[in-house]
Amino acid sequence: MNKSESIEDLKNQMDTIPEWKKVNSIEKSFFPDHEFLIREYKFKSDKATSQFIFKVLEEAEKENHHPLLIFEWHKVTLSWSTHDQKSITDKDFRLAKLSDEIYSKIN
Repeated sequence: MNKSESIEDLKNQMDTIPEWKKVNSIEKSFFPDHEFLIREYKFKSDKATSQFIFKVLEEAEKENHHPLLIFEWHKVTLSWSTHDQKSITDKDFRLAKLSDEIYSKIN
């Protein structure tokens, strides 16, 4: 999604990924300084957590589009944004949906 697209288009895209939030820069240096999608995933085991991380990173590598990924005990926080455009793009929405599919299969 580029900057010229309407707020309504963004809302419609967000409706397709209800578990995700769109946020602006947070007071933490590891988050981007522009809008991004973010979601927290919870897992039943360390094995499921690591399988999810591996599969998301595998898909990100295929797309040459890499997320911010923070993992803790049985929890992963995943963020997608397009840094060179400093915004959320269609690729971010697509990969957010793909991440949800991966999560559904693993957890």
